[in-house]
Amino acid sequence: VDFGIGFGHSILCKLKLDGAAAQLLEESAFGRTIGFGVGFVCGARLRRRVGRGLSTPRGQQRERCEGEGPRVTHDGLILPVRVAASARLCSVTTITLALGLAFGQAAPAAEAPDPYRLKIGRSGEIAIRAGDMVDTATGRVVTPDDIAKAASGHRWVYLGESHDNALHHQMQAAIIEALAKTGRPTVVGFEMFTRPVQDRLNAWTLGWQSEAEFIESSEWKTQWGFDFALYRPIFEATKKHRLPMVALNVPRDWVRQVGREGLGALTPEQRASLPEQFDLTNQAHLAVFGALMGGHPPTGTRGESIYSAQVLWDVGMADSAIKYMEALPRYNGVMAIVAGSGHVMYGQGINWRIAQRTGERGITVTMVAATDSITVSRGLGDYVYVAPGK
Repeated sequence: VDFGIGFGHSILCKLKLDGAAAQLLEESAFGRTIGFGVGFVCGARLRRRVGRGLSTPRGQQRERCEGEGPRVTHDGLILPVRVAASARLCSVTTITLALGLAFGQAAPAAEAPDPYRLKIGRSGEIAIRAGDMVDTATGRVVTPDDIAKAASGHRWVYLGESHDNALHHQMQAAIIEALAKTGRPTVVGFEMFTRPVQDRLNAWTLGWQSEAEFIESSEWKTQWGFDFALYRPIFEATKKHRLPMVALNVPRDWVRQVGREGLGALTPEQRASLPEQFDLTNQAHLAVFGALMGGHPPTGTRGESIYSAQVLWDVGMADSAIKYMEALPRYNGVMAIVAGSGHVMYGQGINWRIAQRTGERGITVTMVAATDSITVSRGLGDYVYVAPGK
């Protein structure tokens, strides 16, 4: 058993549990159980492939795990498993079994729901070819300029990504440039930065820093950690058009607190910086959350805490975006929000939280990946971009 736990922990150092669920591994009972489960089940090297088009940048997980247990990062999904590039995934079922051991549940036999084909929002499905961006209402192939035109009259454009997909970031940059070229004031909000670094972002926009200086001053490697080159097209667009950037995310230790102990773990000062509305009853969002976790989200008090941590991200980022725009009452601008697809898909993440408070719907562009074509729900986003590749 000790060998199994030790071996399991060495593998778990290559795994990522996005969101507060990672904290389960820091608590002995859960950490030992999942450590033994993975150590027992995974006799080979692993590589995660949960969902479509999601993977971990080479070398990052190994670097982050030196001398420490798993840490919290975020890919728009709260519980999918990330594995270092040096690993190989036996199967999604294997990882689900390991998680099932940790939660005291048996591995599910039924096939998990496809997160891209949920019956939420606009009815029906649509097949989209790799390389195309499509209006899901009409099936028409569109361009970034079309998105910018459709954004007229909207203050929010949500650009959902897979963090490690370079083509997604190129498309986000193209849409941001198209918005800027309309002449309308454009702001870019980033999931990648937490509120405390807000005052360190302007120097880049104003052209006062080199790339290396910006990476250091913004604490990119600890704030986010993905290869900066993936996001370079977006940052080049913000500098070229001198677009203000907004750090949307809440500090990650808040998320860890909530993931362990629930919303009551927030201090009065932390709670005061968030909106009073903290709705945990959105059934559509719960369905998305469940699908992203293989159809078997954790339950009970622990499950509620994990879900609350996911909601905290959405609520916090929505709050940061609203506060920025409300500080400029005569500002007839638009904010492009760059975030993981799990935060915007089906209009149930950040976008739902903003709509709940402002009544403004905005435009959602959800980005996925496929080698040929993919069939998705028309409700997945107002527009869906399919990047070629896995």
